[in-house]
Amino acid sequence: MALAKTTYILPLTTVYRQRLLPASGAVVVRQGQKVAPNDTIATANIAAEHVLLDVARALRIAPKKADQYIDRTAGEHVAEGDLIASGSGGLVRRSMRAPCDGRIVYIRNGQILLQRAESPFELKAGYAGVISDVIPDRGANVEMFGALIQCVWGNGLVEFGAMQNTAEAPNTVLKLEHVDVSLRGGILVGGHLEDVETLNALAEIPIRGLILGSMLSSLLPVARKVPFPIVLTDGFGRLPMNKPAFRLLSTNSGREVSINAELFDIMRGTRPELVIPLPISGKPGSVPLPRDLAPNQRVRYVRAPYASRVGSILSLLPDLVTFPSGIRTQAAEVRLDSGEQILAPLANLEVFEYK
Repeated sequence: MALAKTTYILPLTTVYRQRLLPASGAVVVRQGQKVAPNDTIATANIAAEHVLLDVARALRIAPKKADQYIDRTAGEHVAEGDLIASGSGGLVRRSMRAPCDGRIVYIRNGQILLQRAESPFELKAGYAGVISDVIPDRGANVEMFGALIQCVWGNGLVEFGAMQNTAEAPNTVLKLEHVDVSLRGGILVGGHLEDVETLNALAEIPIRGLILGSMLSSLLPVARKVPFPIVLTDGFGRLPMNKPAFRLLSTNSGREVSINAELFDIMRGTRPELVIPLPISGKPGSVPLPRDLAPNQRVRYVRAPYASRVGSILSLLPDLVTFPSGIRTQAAEVRLDSGEQILAPLANLEVFEYK
């Protein structure tokens, strides 16, 4: 049986995170150097995408005739706005210009393949900590001590700042009336968000980050565009923040937090998370290794109809179970903290480690 997905919520631990460039580049930090989340640790020039330009269609002429109206050659570099082709399609003289800086890869049958110019990429540390190891040409490992809260969704940004808690309870709804200039520059802890007006108001202040238990999925388009990181501890819909995360965030309100809202990627082993740096006298233990599902283990249901509900495994069933949906799969008996006992597909459970 494969290791189960695990979510960690730990009040004090040692966290190691590897930060790598998507391609070879230059590492600009050294071992033992202190870094903040927005500090650059490595840079690279990333090969850009290709753009296909249909000259024949733009000039409204036959593809076989279009090549003679193209004023460029393969391998030539062009700047945005440079004239690429011109000619007459009927009574009107038309032209095509380069939509971006780039290099012409090939010209054929009235089409041009343009490779965008390489763009500089800066890899941020993502966390406040110390560089424990440098990985030549690729990046570095960051070591930090403090509280760890792993989340289920993030909008891809990173930030560091002081937390401000406006949520009185895990299910508190963050409303427009809670937004004022006193939140400027802070990382806001809320319960649930359900309207775009509040999100836009937070962007106007602006805040530096937003930690939520949940929000409505209809807010996704705006949440992906705001200039600050957003993380959800529990998911989309009307879900309260899980109690261990809410307790840890509430008791550390006012402290600084590294909010890394990078996208959840099982293949790369990355997920959005929060690290609250804490003063320590010694080095705490590191995050436990992932485990498989087992009796008495604390788990969280990750899909409807019990999304975000927490409980304990009573037993793992030895045979495959057929569910009402028709799916036949491995399952476990789980007692939720509410006292309800359910039969759950193992694929719908994750290990929920907290203290």
